[in-house]
Amino acid sequence: ADGDDDAAGASGDDAGGDEDDEEEEEGQDAAESSGGSEEKEEVPEQEGGEEASPAPGPPEEERWDLRHVYSAGEIRARAAACMGLDGKCDSVACSRYVSTLDEDYVWDTCVDCQEIDYGGWPEDEYPVDHVTEEHREVIAEMCSKVQNPNMPNLPS
Repeated sequence: ADGDDDAAGASGDDAGGDEDDEEEEEGQDAAESSGGSEEKEEVPEQEGGEEASPAPGPPEEERWDLRHVYSAGEIRARAAACMGLDGKCDSVACSRYVSTLDEDYVWDTCVDCQEIDYGGWPEDEYPVDHVTEEHREVIAEMCSKVQNPNMPNLPS
């Protein structure tokens, strides 16, 4: 009895699989002969084409968030070069900004270029709670070419 069930199940599976394959082929042939590819091209246009946004409303505007203030040790070790002035700045970066549209898009900047690109240090949001006097001195010495550069408004 067990052998009969196996044989019936196997032949049933094979027959069902062949019918499904034939139906798929017929469906593909019908789509090709009726110009199915033309219909596919029209669908994106009806939905706004490539400009269509998956979410309602206008696309998000890119902002840059300060995510990292390099430590005194990182600055001394020249952990990151400033990317400002179209890559021509030769100062050490003191800060890392990250794009709100792509977390992998980062911008390392010195104090001077940060002033140009972002209007200086942010007023209220910092990725650190305090900056020591030593850290301020290292930032001023290695991350700026001006005397008494604008420093973060954080407690020492």
